[in-house]
Amino acid sequence: MPPTLFECAVQWRAVSEEMMVAMQEWRLQPPKATLQEMEAASDERLAGLRGRRLQDMARASRVADVSQPSSPERPVCPHCGVAVELRGVRERQVMTHQGKPLRLRCRYVRCPACQVGVFPPR
Repeated sequence: MPPTLFECAVQWRAVSEEMMVAMQEWRLQPPKATLQEMEAASDERLAGLRGRRLQDMARASRVADVSQPSSPERPVCPHCGVAVELRGVRERQVMTHQGKPLRLRCRYVRCPACQVGVFPPR
């Protein structure tokens, strides 16, 4: 079962705190780091946190839940508008705009009318 957004928020706080501690420790290592080096180190850690949040939000999305046959939020085929059918759970790697890979384990759906597959459901 995917995590709830509340469960994700708890995990994000913990990961955020770990990131802050890691940045403080990193700052002690190169005491003469330039502003650009500090920014790059910060951006790298923030991109990891951002990726984790995106991954968790995608997994917790109600739109991705196709288990309820009559749900008004059930995804429809992007080509013909017919409600899609669940075809199992699959894993896929996608890239963020910042080039960070995300592994998403989501439901894979197929349109019963035109047979178009959608992953993850949108």
